[in-house]
Amino acid sequence: MKWLNRCIWLAAWGVWIACGFGLYRGLPRELGPALYKLSLRPNEKVRGFLHGSPSIITREYGPAAGHAVFRRRNAANGDIELEVQGDGFDPRNWAYDVSIRHGLAIGHDQLPSVSNDVVGFAIQRAKQSGDVRVIDLRSGERCLFKGIGCLTGVHETRPWGLFCKYVDDGERVIILDLRTGSRILETKTPNSTVADGWLPHFIGGHHFGVFITSKDGSDLQIRSIATGNVVMMYDQRESSHPIGSSLGDIAWYERKKEVTGGLFVQRLATGEQSLVHKPPPHSWGLRKGAFFSEDGRTILSCSTGALIDLATNKPLWEGTGNDWSYTGYEKATSSLEPDRFFVEEKWQIRYESWSEFVKTYAVRSMKDGTLVFRTWDSMARDANEDYLLAYAKDGVRVHRLPPPVDWRLLTICQTVLATPLVLLWSLLKWRRRRAARRHARASADSHV
Repeated sequence: MKWLNRCIWLAAWGVWIACGFGLYRGLPRELGPALYKLSLRPNEKVRGFLHGSPSIITREYGPAAGHAVFRRRNAANGDIELEVQGDGFDPRNWAYDVSIRHGLAIGHDQLPSVSNDVVGFAIQRAKQSGDVRVIDLRSGERCLFKGIGCLTGVHETRPWGLFCKYVDDGERVIILDLRTGSRILETKTPNSTVADGWLPHFIGGHHFGVFITSKDGSDLQIRSIATGNVVMMYDQRESSHPIGSSLGDIAWYERKKEVTGGLFVQRLATGEQSLVHKPPPHSWGLRKGAFFSEDGRTILSCSTGALIDLATNKPLWEGTGNDWSYTGYEKATSSLEPDRFFVEEKWQIRYESWSEFVKTYAVRSMKDGTLVFRTWDSMARDANEDYLLAYAKDGVRVHRLPPPVDWRLLTICQTVLATPLVLLWSLLKWRRRRAARRHARASADSHV
Protein backbone atom coordinates (compact mmCIF):
# COMPACT_ATOMS: atom_id res chain seq x y z
CA MET A 1 0.00 0.00 0.00
CA LYS A 2 2.88 2.31 0.82
CA TRP A 3 4.44 1.94 -2.64
CA LEU A 4 1.07 2.30 -4.33
CA ASN A 5 0.53 5.65 -2.62
CA ARG A 6 3.99 6.82 -3.64
CA CYS A 7 3.35 5.85 -7.26
CA ILE A 8 0.06 7.76 -7.27
CA TRP A 9 1.76 10.87 -5.91
CA LEU A 10 4.60 10.58 -8.42
CA ALA A 11 2.04 10.29 -11.23
CA ALA A 12 0.16 13.36 -9.96
CA TRP A 13 3.29 15.50 -9.78
CA GLY A 14 4.38 14.14 -13.15
CA VAL A 15 1.15 15.44 -14.65
CA TRP A 16 1.82 18.78 -12.98
CA ILE A 17 5.30 18.93 -14.54
CA ALA A 18 3.88 17.98 -17.96
CA CYS A 19 1.31 20.78 -17.62
CA GLY A 20 4.21 23.13 -16.89
CA PHE A 21 5.90 22.24 -20.18
CA GLY A 22 2.60 22.69 -22.01
CA LEU A 23 1.99 26.07 -20.41
CA TYR A 24 5.58 27.11 -21.14
CA ARG A 25 4.85 26.57 -24.81
CA GLY A 26 1.21 27.62 -25.02
CA LEU A 27 0.77 30.62 -22.74
CA PRO A 28 0.60 34.01 -24.49
CA ARG A 29 3.76 36.07 -24.47
CA GLU A 30 4.65 39.72 -24.80
CA LEU A 31 7.10 40.83 -27.45
CA GLY A 32 9.38 41.98 -24.68
CA PRO A 33 11.60 45.06 -24.63
CA ALA A 34 12.61 46.45 -27.99
CA LEU A 35 16.17 45.92 -29.17
CA TYR A 36 16.12 49.45 -30.57
CA LYS A 37 13.87 52.01 -32.21
CA LEU A 38 14.36 52.93 -35.84
CA SER A 39 15.12 56.61 -36.33
CA LEU A 40 12.78 57.18 -39.23
CA ARG A 41 12.13 60.48 -40.93
CA PRO A 42 8.57 61.88 -41.07
CA ASN A 43 7.71 60.34 -44.46
CA GLU A 44 9.85 57.21 -44.12
CA LYS A 45 8.08 53.85 -43.84
CA VAL A 46 9.36 50.32 -43.25
CA ARG A 47 8.81 48.01 -46.23
CA GLY A 48 10.12 44.84 -44.60
CA PHE A 49 13.14 42.65 -43.93
CA LEU A 50 15.36 42.02 -46.93
CA HIS A 51 15.39 38.36 -47.93
CA GLY A 52 18.75 36.63 -47.49
CA SER A 53 20.29 39.59 -45.69
CA PRO A 54 20.19 40.95 -42.10
CA SER A 55 18.75 44.24 -43.33
CA ILE A 56 15.56 46.29 -43.26
CA ILE A 57 14.31 48.22 -46.28
CA THR A 58 12.63 51.60 -45.81
CA ARG A 59 11.16 54.04 -48.30
CA GLU A 60 10.83 57.78 -47.91
CA TYR A 61 8.74 59.97 -50.14
CA GLY A 62 8.01 63.66 -49.87
CA PRO A 63 5.81 65.63 -52.28
CA ALA A 64 8.41 68.38 -52.47
CA ALA A 65 11.20 65.97 -53.40
CA GLY A 66 9.18 64.37 -56.20
CA HIS A 67 10.88 61.02 -55.87
CA ALA A 68 11.34 58.17 -53.46
CA VAL A 69 14.44 57.51 -51.36
CA PHE A 70 15.21 53.88 -50.51
CA ARG A 71 17.38 52.94 -47.55
CA ARG A 72 18.84 49.64 -46.46
CA ARG A 73 19.33 49.54 -42.71
CA ASN A 74 21.18 47.08 -40.52
CA ALA A 75 18.58 44.86 -38.86
CA ALA A 76 20.73 44.51 -35.72
CA ASN A 77 20.91 48.23 -34.86
CA GLY A 78 18.99 50.20 -37.49
CA ASP A 79 22.04 52.00 -38.92
CA ILE A 80 21.84 53.05 -42.58
CA GLU A 81 23.96 50.80 -44.81
CA LEU A 82 22.84 52.10 -48.21
CA GLU A 83 20.81 55.09 -49.40
CA VAL A 84 19.60 55.29 -52.99
CA GLN A 85 17.81 58.21 -54.59
CA GLY A 86 14.93 56.82 -56.60
CA ASP A 87 15.04 59.28 -59.48
CA GLY A 88 11.93 58.79 -61.60
CA PHE A 89 10.06 57.03 -58.80
CA ASP A 90 7.55 59.87 -58.50
CA PRO A 91 4.23 58.34 -57.37
CA ARG A 92 2.41 61.32 -58.91
CA ASN A 93 3.36 60.04 -62.37
CA TRP A 94 4.75 56.56 -61.83
CA ALA A 95 3.79 53.43 -59.98
CA TYR A 96 6.48 51.61 -58.05
CA ASP A 97 6.80 48.35 -56.20
CA VAL A 98 9.36 47.02 -53.76
CA SER A 99 10.15 43.31 -53.83
CA ILE A 100 11.61 42.47 -50.43
CA ARG A 101 12.33 38.88 -51.46
CA HIS A 102 14.46 39.93 -54.43
CA GLY A 103 15.74 43.23 -53.03
CA LEU A 104 14.49 45.30 -55.96
CA ALA A 105 12.62 48.57 -56.33
CA ILE A 106 10.68 48.71 -59.60
CA GLY A 107 9.31 51.88 -61.16
CA HIS A 108 6.91 51.64 -64.10
CA ASP A 109 4.01 53.35 -65.86
CA GLN A 110 0.77 53.64 -63.96
CA LEU A 111 -2.25 52.06 -65.59
CA PRO A 112 -4.82 54.76 -66.49
CA SER A 113 -7.92 54.91 -64.34
CA VAL A 114 -10.40 52.21 -65.27
CA SER A 115 -13.49 53.54 -66.98
CA ASN A 116 -16.11 52.50 -69.48
CA ASP A 117 -14.31 54.46 -72.19
CA VAL A 118 -12.34 51.62 -73.76
CA VAL A 119 -11.14 53.78 -76.65
CA GLY A 120 -9.90 56.51 -74.32
CA PHE A 121 -8.20 53.89 -72.17
CA ALA A 122 -6.37 52.52 -75.23
CA ILE A 123 -5.29 56.01 -76.30
CA GLN A 124 -3.81 56.70 -72.87
CA ARG A 125 -2.03 53.35 -72.88
CA ALA A 126 -0.55 54.03 -76.31
CA LYS A 127 1.00 57.27 -75.07
CA GLN A 128 2.91 55.53 -72.30
CA SER A 129 6.59 54.82 -72.79
CA GLY A 130 6.54 51.44 -71.05
CA ASP A 131 9.96 52.15 -69.52
CA VAL A 132 10.90 50.26 -66.37
CA ARG A 133 13.43 51.48 -63.82
CA VAL A 134 14.95 48.94 -61.44
CA ILE A 135 17.16 49.61 -58.41
CA ASP A 136 19.07 46.80 -56.73
CA LEU A 137 18.65 47.54 -53.02
CA ARG A 138 21.62 45.35 -52.14
CA SER A 139 24.23 47.00 -54.36
CA GLY A 140 22.56 50.27 -55.41
CA GLU A 141 22.89 49.44 -59.12
CA ARG A 142 20.31 50.89 -61.51
CA CYS A 143 18.85 49.51 -64.72
CA LEU A 144 16.55 51.02 -67.32
CA PHE A 145 14.53 48.75 -69.62
CA LYS A 146 12.61 50.52 -72.38
CA GLY A 147 9.25 49.62 -73.87
CA ILE A 148 8.25 46.92 -71.36
CA GLY A 149 4.89 48.06 -69.96
CA CYS A 150 3.07 48.21 -66.63
CA LEU A 151 4.07 45.85 -63.81
CA THR A 152 1.27 43.61 -62.56
CA GLY A 153 3.18 41.12 -60.40
CA VAL A 154 6.54 39.79 -59.20
CA HIS A 155 7.45 36.10 -59.23
CA GLU A 156 7.59 34.52 -55.79
CA THR A 157 11.02 32.87 -56.12
CA ARG A 158 12.70 34.33 -59.21
CA PRO A 159 13.51 37.99 -59.95
CA TRP A 160 10.92 38.11 -62.73
CA GLY A 161 8.31 40.74 -63.31
CA LEU A 162 5.00 40.28 -65.14
CA PHE A 163 4.08 43.22 -67.37
CA CYS A 164 1.18 44.07 -69.64
CA LYS A 165 1.93 46.20 -72.69
CA TYR A 166 -0.49 47.79 -75.12
CA VAL A 167 0.44 47.41 -78.78
CA ASP A 168 -1.45 47.94 -82.06
CA ASP A 169 -2.93 44.43 -82.10
CA GLY A 170 -3.99 44.45 -78.42
CA GLU A 171 -2.44 43.57 -75.09
CA ARG A 172 0.72 41.59 -74.70
CA VAL A 173 2.08 39.91 -71.59
CA ILE A 174 5.81 40.12 -70.99
CA ILE A 175 7.77 38.25 -68.31
CA LEU A 176 11.04 40.09 -67.76
CA ASP A 177 14.14 39.20 -65.76
CA LEU A 178 14.43 42.31 -63.60
CA ARG A 179 18.17 41.89 -63.11
CA THR A 180 19.35 41.21 -66.64
CA GLY A 181 16.49 42.61 -68.74
CA SER A 182 16.09 39.39 -70.73
CA ARG A 183 12.55 38.52 -71.78
CA ILE A 184 11.52 35.14 -70.40
CA LEU A 185 8.23 35.16 -72.30
CA GLU A 186 6.19 37.45 -74.54
CA THR A 187 2.74 36.43 -75.68
CA LYS A 188 -0.43 38.01 -76.98
CA THR A 189 -3.63 38.04 -74.90
CA PRO A 190 -6.79 37.93 -77.05
CA ASN A 191 -9.84 39.88 -75.86
CA SER A 192 -7.95 41.19 -72.86
CA THR A 193 -9.89 42.63 -69.93
CA VAL A 194 -7.13 44.98 -68.71
CA ALA A 195 -9.41 47.92 -69.50
CA ASP A 196 -11.89 46.50 -66.98
CA GLY A 197 -9.27 46.30 -64.24
CA TRP A 198 -8.54 42.54 -64.59
CA LEU A 199 -4.75 42.32 -64.69
CA PRO A 200 -2.46 39.40 -65.56
CA HIS A 201 -0.81 37.87 -62.51
CA PHE A 202 1.50 35.05 -61.47
CA ILE A 203 -0.13 31.88 -60.15
CA GLY A 204 2.51 30.05 -58.15
CA GLY A 205 5.93 29.39 -59.56
CA HIS A 206 4.97 27.75 -62.87
CA HIS A 207 1.92 29.59 -64.23
CA PHE A 208 0.35 32.96 -64.81
CA GLY A 209 -3.24 34.00 -65.39
CA VAL A 210 -4.75 36.20 -68.09
CA PHE A 211 -8.35 37.38 -68.02
CA ILE A 212 -10.21 37.34 -71.32
CA THR A 213 -13.65 38.56 -72.26
CA SER A 214 -16.45 36.23 -73.26
CA LYS A 215 -20.14 36.52 -73.95
CA ASP A 216 -20.89 35.61 -70.33
CA GLY A 217 -18.36 37.95 -68.76
CA SER A 218 -14.68 37.24 -68.10
CA ASP A 219 -12.79 33.97 -67.86
CA LEU A 220 -9.26 33.27 -66.71
CA GLN A 221 -6.72 31.54 -68.88
CA ILE A 222 -4.04 29.78 -66.83
CA ARG A 223 -0.89 29.59 -68.92
CA SER A 224 2.50 28.00 -68.55
CA ILE A 225 5.44 30.33 -67.91
CA ALA A 226 7.74 27.99 -69.83
CA THR A 227 5.72 27.92 -73.06
CA GLY A 228 2.92 30.46 -72.77
CA ASN A 229 0.38 27.79 -73.71
CA VAL A 230 -3.04 27.61 -72.07
CA VAL A 231 -3.16 24.71 -69.61
CA MET A 232 -6.54 25.42 -68.01
CA MET A 233 -9.62 27.60 -68.47
CA TYR A 234 -11.08 28.91 -65.25
CA ASP A 235 -14.58 30.23 -64.54
CA GLN A 236 -14.09 33.37 -62.49
CA ARG A 237 -17.77 34.05 -61.88
CA GLU A 238 -18.38 31.30 -59.29
CA SER A 239 -14.87 31.02 -57.88
CA SER A 240 -12.11 32.95 -56.16
CA HIS A 241 -8.75 33.89 -57.64
CA PRO A 242 -6.66 30.72 -58.03
CA ILE A 243 -3.28 30.27 -56.39
CA GLY A 244 -0.36 28.05 -57.36
CA SER A 245 2.20 25.95 -55.51
CA SER A 246 5.88 25.24 -56.05
CA LEU A 247 4.86 21.81 -57.38
CA GLY A 248 2.60 23.25 -60.09
CA ASP A 249 -0.72 22.54 -58.34
CA ILE A 250 -3.54 25.09 -58.51
CA ALA A 251 -6.14 25.74 -55.81
CA TRP A 252 -9.30 27.85 -55.64
CA TYR A 253 -12.50 28.32 -53.72
CA GLU A 254 -15.71 27.47 -55.53
CA ARG A 255 -19.31 28.01 -54.54
CA LYS A 256 -22.15 27.31 -56.91
CA LYS A 257 -25.84 27.27 -56.23
CA GLU A 258 -26.24 23.57 -56.94
CA VAL A 259 -23.28 22.40 -54.83
CA THR A 260 -21.92 23.13 -51.38
CA GLY A 261 -18.54 24.17 -52.74
CA GLY A 262 -15.25 24.36 -50.89
CA LEU A 263 -11.53 24.36 -51.54
CA PHE A 264 -10.53 22.58 -54.76
CA VAL A 265 -7.03 21.58 -55.89
CA GLN A 266 -6.06 20.53 -59.40
CA ARG A 267 -2.79 18.76 -60.01
CA LEU A 268 -1.82 19.83 -63.49
CA ALA A 269 0.77 17.07 -63.82
CA THR A 270 -1.98 14.43 -63.72
CA GLY A 271 -5.09 16.49 -64.41
CA GLU A 272 -6.66 15.23 -61.19
CA GLN A 273 -9.10 17.61 -59.51
CA SER A 274 -10.40 17.09 -55.98
CA LEU A 275 -12.32 18.81 -53.22
CA VAL A 276 -9.83 18.89 -50.37
CA HIS A 277 -11.93 20.64 -47.74
CA LYS A 278 -15.55 21.65 -47.30
CA PRO A 279 -16.62 24.77 -45.42
CA PRO A 280 -18.21 24.39 -42.00
CA PRO A 281 -22.02 24.59 -41.93
CA HIS A 282 -22.03 28.15 -40.59
CA SER A 283 -19.57 29.43 -43.22
CA TRP A 284 -20.74 31.47 -46.17
CA GLY A 285 -17.81 33.40 -47.57
CA LEU A 286 -15.19 31.36 -49.41
CA ARG A 287 -12.94 34.17 -50.61
CA LYS A 288 -10.72 34.86 -47.63
CA GLY A 289 -7.71 33.20 -49.19
CA ALA A 290 -5.79 29.96 -49.32
CA PHE A 291 -2.02 29.52 -49.27
CA PHE A 292 0.33 26.70 -50.15
CA SER A 293 3.33 25.87 -48.00
CA GLU A 294 6.74 26.53 -49.48
CA ASP A 295 7.22 22.87 -50.45
CA GLY A 296 3.65 22.61 -51.82
CA ARG A 297 2.73 19.63 -49.61
CA THR A 298 0.14 21.41 -47.45
CA ILE A 299 -2.40 24.15 -48.03
CA LEU A 300 -3.94 26.55 -45.55
CA SER A 301 -7.62 27.27 -46.10
CA CYS A 302 -8.48 30.52 -44.34
CA SER A 303 -12.19 30.38 -45.15
CA THR A 304 -12.75 26.82 -43.98
CA GLY A 305 -10.20 27.20 -41.17
CA ALA A 306 -7.96 24.19 -41.78
CA LEU A 307 -4.46 23.13 -42.76
CA ILE A 308 -4.73 20.21 -45.19
CA ASP A 309 -2.18 17.55 -46.11
CA LEU A 310 -2.46 17.26 -49.89
CA ALA A 311 -1.11 13.71 -49.92
CA THR A 312 -4.15 12.46 -47.99
CA ASN A 313 -6.59 15.41 -48.21
CA LYS A 314 -6.94 15.20 -44.44
CA PRO A 315 -6.71 18.22 -42.12
CA LEU A 316 -3.60 18.49 -39.98
CA TRP A 317 -5.14 21.34 -38.00
CA GLU A 318 -8.67 22.71 -37.81
CA GLY A 319 -9.84 25.88 -36.17
CA THR A 320 -12.78 26.08 -33.83
CA GLY A 321 -15.67 28.49 -33.81
CA ASN A 322 -13.60 30.93 -31.76
CA ASP A 323 -10.53 31.21 -33.97
CA TRP A 324 -9.85 31.85 -37.61
CA SER A 325 -6.62 31.64 -39.56
CA TYR A 326 -4.90 34.11 -41.80
CA THR A 327 -1.48 34.10 -43.44
CA GLY A 328 1.70 35.84 -42.11
CA TYR A 329 3.09 36.53 -45.53
CA GLU A 330 2.34 37.79 -48.98
CA LYS A 331 4.46 35.88 -51.39
CA ALA A 332 7.42 37.80 -52.74
CA THR A 333 6.25 41.17 -51.47
CA SER A 334 5.76 41.13 -47.72
CA SER A 335 6.61 38.74 -44.91
CA LEU A 336 9.20 36.10 -45.76
CA GLU A 337 8.05 33.34 -43.44
CA PRO A 338 6.18 30.91 -45.69
CA ASP A 339 6.39 27.98 -43.29
CA ARG A 340 4.24 29.50 -40.55
CA PHE A 341 0.77 30.96 -40.33
CA PHE A 342 -1.14 33.05 -37.86
CA VAL A 343 -4.37 32.31 -36.02
CA GLU A 344 -6.39 34.96 -34.28
CA GLU A 345 -8.02 33.34 -31.25
CA LYS A 346 -11.03 34.67 -29.38
CA TRP A 347 -11.57 33.41 -25.84
CA GLN A 348 -14.71 34.09 -23.81
CA ILE A 349 -14.49 34.39 -20.02
CA ARG A 350 -17.95 33.98 -18.51
CA TYR A 351 -19.28 34.13 -14.97
CA GLU A 352 -23.04 34.04 -14.58
CA SER A 353 -24.36 37.06 -16.52
CA TRP A 354 -20.89 38.68 -16.94
CA SER A 355 -18.69 37.82 -19.90
CA GLU A 356 -15.52 39.18 -21.45
CA PHE A 357 -13.65 38.35 -24.67
CA VAL A 358 -9.87 38.06 -24.83
CA LYS A 359 -7.88 37.83 -28.07
CA THR A 360 -4.60 36.05 -28.55
CA TYR A 361 -2.57 35.32 -31.67
CA ALA A 362 -0.99 31.93 -32.29
CA VAL A 363 1.92 31.21 -34.63
CA ARG A 364 1.69 27.72 -36.12
CA SER A 365 3.76 25.62 -38.50
CA MET A 366 2.62 25.25 -42.10
CA LYS A 367 4.06 21.73 -42.13
CA ASP A 368 1.82 20.14 -39.50
CA GLY A 369 -0.09 22.92 -37.74
CA THR A 370 1.78 22.59 -34.43
CA LEU A 371 1.95 25.62 -32.18
CA VAL A 372 5.22 27.57 -32.27
CA PHE A 373 4.28 30.27 -29.77
CA ARG A 374 1.38 32.51 -28.81
CA THR A 375 1.34 36.28 -28.30
CA TRP A 376 -1.02 38.94 -27.04
CA ASP A 377 -0.48 41.12 -30.13
CA SER A 378 -0.79 40.32 -33.81
CA MET A 379 2.51 39.80 -35.61
CA ALA A 380 1.35 39.07 -39.17
CA ARG A 381 3.82 40.30 -41.82
CA ASP A 382 6.21 41.68 -39.25
CA ALA A 383 8.99 39.05 -39.06
CA ASN A 384 12.11 38.29 -41.05
CA GLU A 385 12.64 35.06 -42.99
CA ASP A 386 14.55 33.31 -40.17
CA TYR A 387 11.97 34.43 -37.64
CA LEU A 388 14.62 35.92 -35.40
CA LEU A 389 13.51 39.56 -35.56
CA ALA A 390 10.18 41.36 -35.78
CA TYR A 391 9.11 44.96 -35.86
CA ALA A 392 6.04 46.14 -34.00
CA LYS A 393 2.88 47.55 -35.53
CA ASP A 394 4.22 51.09 -35.30
CA GLY A 395 7.02 50.10 -37.70
CA VAL A 396 9.61 51.66 -35.38
CA ARG A 397 10.38 49.21 -32.55
CA VAL A 398 12.35 46.06 -33.43
CA HIS A 399 12.10 42.98 -31.19
CA ARG A 400 13.91 39.68 -30.96
CA LEU A 401 12.07 36.40 -31.57
CA PRO A 402 10.85 34.11 -30.18
CA PRO A 403 9.23 36.32 -27.54
CA PRO A 404 10.40 35.74 -23.96
CA VAL A 405 8.29 33.51 -21.74
CA ASP A 406 5.98 35.29 -19.33
CA TRP A 407 7.42 33.71 -16.19
CA ARG A 408 5.02 35.55 -13.91
CA LEU A 409 1.98 34.15 -15.70
CA LEU A 410 3.57 30.70 -15.86
CA THR A 411 4.27 30.81 -12.10
CA ILE A 412 0.71 31.83 -11.32
CA CYS A 413 -0.74 29.01 -13.46
CA GLN A 414 1.57 26.39 -11.98
CA THR A 415 0.77 27.60 -8.47
CA VAL A 416 -2.94 27.29 -9.13
CA LEU A 417 -2.46 23.76 -10.49
CA ALA A 418 -0.24 22.75 -7.57
CA THR A 419 -2.56 24.15 -4.89
CA PRO A 420 -5.01 21.17 -4.86
CA LEU A 421 -2.12 18.70 -4.64
CA VAL A 422 -0.46 20.61 -1.79
CA LEU A 423 -3.75 20.94 0.09
CA LEU A 424 -4.52 17.24 -0.34
CA TRP A 425 -1.03 16.27 0.80
CA SER A 426 -1.35 18.58 3.83
CA LEU A 427 -4.76 17.15 4.70
CA LEU A 428 -3.55 13.55 4.45
CA LYS A 429 -0.45 14.34 6.52
CA TRP A 430 -2.58 16.06 9.17
CA ARG A 431 -4.87 13.03 9.32
CA ARG A 432 -1.90 10.68 9.72
CA ARG A 433 -0.46 12.80 12.52
CA ARG A 434 -3.83 13.00 14.27
CA ALA A 435 -4.25 9.22 13.96
CA ALA A 436 -0.73 8.76 15.36
CA ARG A 437 -1.47 11.02 18.34
CA ARG A 438 -4.72 9.16 19.05
CA HIS A 439 -2.89 5.85 18.87
CA ALA A 440 -0.21 7.13 21.24
CA ARG A 441 -2.80 8.35 23.77
CA ALA A 442 -4.67 5.05 23.53
CA SER A 443 -1.44 3.11 24.21
CA ALA A 444 -0.61 5.32 27.18
CA ASP A 445 -4.08 4.87 28.68
CA SER A 446 -3.85 1.10 28.30
CA HIS A 447 -0.58 1.00 30.25
CA VAL A 448 -2.08 3.01 33.05
